[in-house]
Amino acid sequence: EMAIFQDLPNDYERSMKKVWDWKHEKEGLTYKELAERIHMDDQTISRIINCKRDPQINTLVLICLGMHLPPEISLYLIEKSSVSLNFSNPNHIWYNFALVHLSKQSMTSIEKFFQEHNVQI
Repeated sequence: EMAIFQDLPNDYERSMKKVWDWKHEKEGLTYKELAERIHMDDQTISRIINCKRDPQINTLVLICLGMHLPPEISLYLIEKSSVSLNFSNPNHIWYNFALVHLSKQSMTSIEKFFQEHNVQI
């Protein structure tokens, strides 16, 4: 995991593509499977991952959590994207917490965590 992180390009588009290819090759992850995990349309996910559509911060957070990315990779992708975490927004504080501490948990557990903390996702 750290090898892929250290090898990420310095831009969002190529980094997202590299991360997706890594997860697809490593785990056989498909757009459809990710879509089911995060309750989103697979075409929307495909457009975001292939940079045909700019993500919203909550969508990018869900994609990162749904792929169970290490926190370093998730935060790097967000940093390079057109969106950012705004720590004056309570939802964004919880997004960051989930990315750092819950990335390996099931989406059901993460969704429950967000519900318990009244996080809009």
